[in-house]
Amino acid sequence: MRRAVWQLSGLFSVVVAVIAQAADGPEPVSRATFGVVEVYARVPGFPLADRLRQYPELYDWPELVLIRTRQPARLAGVAVAPNVVLTRDCMLDPAAVDRVVVRAGDGTTTSATLVGRHPTVPCLVFRTEKPVFQPLKAAGAVDGFDEVVCVRLLHVDDYWHLHKETSLPEPIWHNRSRFVIGTGLSDSQLNLGQTLFNNRRAFIDSPAVLLANGQVPVAIGFASGVHFEGEKIIDGMPISTISESELLTPELQRQTVSKIEHAARSCTVPVRVRFRKAEGTEETVSDLDALGLALKDGYVLVPQGITRAQAALIEAVSLYPDGDNPVEAEFVGALAGYEAFLIRADVQALEKLGVASPLISDARPRLYHVYGATQLLWSYGDARFQTRLVRLYSIGKSFFGGQNLFFTPGIPRNTALWDLQGRLLGVELRERDRYAGIEELLPSPPPTLALFSSRHNPGSVYIAAGDLVGWVDRLDELLDPRLKPVPPGQEHRRPWLGVEFSRLSKDLADALGCRKETRDGTIGLHVQYVYPGSPAEKAGIQTGDILLALYVPDYPRLLELTGRRRPTGSVRDVIERLMRRRMFGNRNRPTGPWPSRDNYLTELLSILGPGKDVTVIYWRAGELYTVATTIELAPPDQDSASKYEDKDLGLTVKELTYEVRAALQLASDAPGVVVAKVESGTPASQARLRPGEIIVAADDRPLRTPEDLKNVVEEARKAGRQLIRVRVVERGRSRFADLRLQ
Repeated sequence: MRRAVWQLSGLFSVVVAVIAQAADGPEPVSRATFGVVEVYARVPGFPLADRLRQYPELYDWPELVLIRTRQPARLAGVAVAPNVVLTRDCMLDPAAVDRVVVRAGDGTTTSATLVGRHPTVPCLVFRTEKPVFQPLKAAGAVDGFDEVVCVRLLHVDDYWHLHKETSLPEPIWHNRSRFVIGTGLSDSQLNLGQTLFNNRRAFIDSPAVLLANGQVPVAIGFASGVHFEGEKIIDGMPISTISESELLTPELQRQTVSKIEHAARSCTVPVRVRFRKAEGTEETVSDLDALGLALKDGYVLVPQGITRAQAALIEAVSLYPDGDNPVEAEFVGALAGYEAFLIRADVQALEKLGVASPLISDARPRLYHVYGATQLLWSYGDARFQTRLVRLYSIGKSFFGGQNLFFTPGIPRNTALWDLQGRLLGVELRERDRYAGIEELLPSPPPTLALFSSRHNPGSVYIAAGDLVGWVDRLDELLDPRLKPVPPGQEHRRPWLGVEFSRLSKDLADALGCRKETRDGTIGLHVQYVYPGSPAEKAGIQTGDILLALYVPDYPRLLELTGRRRPTGSVRDVIERLMRRRMFGNRNRPTGPWPSRDNYLTELLSILGPGKDVTVIYWRAGELYTVATTIELAPPDQDSASKYEDKDLGLTVKELTYEVRAALQLASDAPGVVVAKVESGTPASQARLRPGEIIVAADDRPLRTPEDLKNVVEEARKAGRQLIRVRVVERGRSRFADLRLQ
C-alpha cells in the first residue's frame, strides 16, 4: 500500500521561490517551521450513547472519538506562511470543531481557525491569529538528487521530536517520486502535549519536508505509513504555488453535503415488502422496510439482503407505503452473489412522485479525493440520510486479492458514494456466499472494486453506478433463481431427485472399480437409498449406482457432481463463516439420524428449478448409462414440516416426514411425532425427552400430527390435571415419560 505526497497546487496565495542555501547559511527548516495543532470538539446536541448504539459504525467518526475520550486531536503541522499551517486531514467535521489552539516549535501558543480542507490533497489548512512560524523559504525540483532528507515532527515517548531521515529516491511512479525512508531520531524534543490519533503510527499523521541533499526543500507531503523490511515509503511532488480559492471551506462543505442529500432524496424511494404466513404455521414474518435507489426504466435497487424463506413468502411490494397514494411494485429478483434485490414500478407513477434517476458519473474513485457518502436508512417509518464527506486514503492490492478501497472515516453499510457535484459514483453492497460446484450456474456480476472500509462493515464491495445501470439490461443472467416468490404450500419444499448419497473417495472408487470414470473419486455421488415414488425411482436409478453428471439442454457443458459444497469466496469469507459456526453452531445439523436436506445436490437442483428436464449420467457395474428425468418438488421435510411448540413444557415436536420414516424404517402409516427441540430446565427436559425421539401416543391416544399432541395438552390443562403420560420410541425401544403441566 502506497500513499502519495501530492502536489499542493493552489491552496493559498503564497509563492515559494527557489533559493539555494549556502553551506554556512541558516537551516532551511527549523523547529519554528513545525507545530502542533490542537482541535477541540463540540459536544453534539443528541444523546451520544443512544446514537452509537443505534449506529455502531459511527465509532469510526473522528469527532465522536474526541467526544468519547474528552481529549483534543493533536496534529503535527508544517508552516507554509507565518500564520498558515498544514496538517494531515483526519476528516473532522467542521461543524464539530469548537476551538483550535496552535503550539509552535519555539513554545509560542496562539488560537487559530480552520480555513478548510483541500478536495484532492489530504491536508487541513489552519490560520493563526498572529504569525508564530518560520515558514519554508525555498523549493526546488524533486528529481536529480542522489539523497533526500525527510524532516518531520513525530510523537515518541510522550514528546514531539524532530525526525531527520535519509531517503533514496526511486524512479517516477504515477507522476510521483517515490522515496524509501530509513530511520534516525534527532536529539530535539518538544514538549507540546500527547497525541490522540497518532499513537504508535504517528508518522502517518505527520506532514514532512523533503530536503534535497539536506539543504533545498523540494517537496512537502505525507508519508504512506507502509513498512517494508523496517523502512517506510513516501511519495513526493514538488512544492508550487498554492491558492486559497480551491479549499473546501466549512460553509462550502455544508453546502456540498446539502447538495448531495438533495440528489440522494430525488432518486431514492421508501420500499415495503409484505410477507404472508407460511401454511401450517402461525408464525408471521415482519414487513421489510428499506430505501431503494432508482436506476432506470422503473427499476429500483434495494441494497439489502433477503433470505430464501423471505423471498418465497413475498405477498406484495409497495413504494411510499405510509403515504396517501402508495405505489404498487413487483419483485424482480435478487442479484446473484450480493445482498441486494430489484423491484420494478411504473415509470409514470415514479415521475409523479418526483423520483428520477440519478446523474451518473463514470469516474472511478481517485486517491486522496473527497467524496460524499450517504447511508440509506429507513428508521421508524422515516427516511434518514446520514451524509458526510469521506476521503479515499488508499487504493491497492491486499492479501485477499483484488483492489481495495480504504476511506476515512469508514463507509457504513447501504451507502451510496457521490462526487462533490452530486453525481452518483457507486453503491456499497455486501457479498453473498458462493459454493464450489454450483457457482458456475450463478453468474455473479463481478464487483468494480473490493471495499474494506470499516471494521463494522466487512465483506463489502464497491459497484460503480454505470455498472449497476448496465446490469438492468441483462437481468436474466444475473438474478438468483433460488430467491423468488412461490405459491402457497411450497414455501420450504425443495427440488429433489429422491436419492440419499455419500461422497466418493479414492479408496472407495478403487474398491468399486470406477477410478477412471470418477477421476480417482473426485467426482460422483454414491447412491445409498432411493425414495419410493421419486424421480430417481421412476428413472430406474438403484442403490449402489454412482451419479456422475447432469446434462442440461440449455447449458453449454456437463455439470459434474462433486458433492463438495466448499466455499469459494475470499479468505475473509471463510474466516467469517468459521467464526459464525463456532459462535452459533451448525444450524443445519439434523436433530436425528436422518440426513439434512440442505446439501450439495438440493442446492444444485434449486438453481435449475423444478420442472427442469435433465439427463442423468451414472455408472453401474462397470458400464455408463444415461436416463432422462424431470426435477420435481420433494414432499415436506423436517425443515418445512408442521410443528407444535409449547414454551411452558419446553418442547417442540414436528410431523414425521419422508426422510425421518426412511431413516428410522417406519411404515408410511406409522403414528408419531418427532421431538425437534427440548429446552433445558423445563418439564420436557426433566422427563428426559431428547431430540430425535418419536412420541407415538399421549394419554393412550395415538398421535398422527403435532396438532393431536396440542389437543391433548390443552384438554389436560382445562381439566386441571398436573401431568400427561407419553409413550416414546427410540431405536425400536419403547418407554413412558410423564410431562408435568405448569
